[in-house]
Amino acid sequence: MTTPSWPVRALVAVAERVPHTPRARRILLALVAVVAVGAVVVAAGSVRSVYDGLAPVSGDRASNVRVATIDYLVGTDVPLLVVPDCLASAAGEVTCTGSTVDGVALTSRSPADEPDRVEIRVGEKVVYAGSIEDLLAAAVDGTDPS
Repeated sequence: MTTPSWPVRALVAVAERVPHTPRARRILLALVAVVAVGAVVVAAGSVRSVYDGLAPVSGDRASNVRVATIDYLVGTDVPLLVVPDCLASAAGEVTCTGSTVDGVALTSRSPADEPDRVEIRVGEKVVYAGSIEDLLAAAVDGTDPS
């Protein structure tokens, strides 16, 4: 016969020392409930922070440009330090900025008059200029985005 693990032995030891009166049981139950509520609050907070960090997969134009930019950069092994974040102007242009591990600026731009196109730059070099849909499709298919 094996000995129970230390948590089981600890629980048994506590149970042997706790008086078995209705009042003691209510107090113990209240303490367990407080601990359980605390655990639920901590778990809910961590789930919310993870959820807030997820980028939308589809939706508005800025999120599509962002996902296409990130897909291209990751697919071509560009080491990201700051993942590009995108903003849409009132005029309809979407611009994204980020940086590589080496501190090189990452930018992408989708003009208002050509909303289905994007130009991605690493530093001053244009590494991609073309369709957003082609980048998204390449990411889904697992093919080379260039």
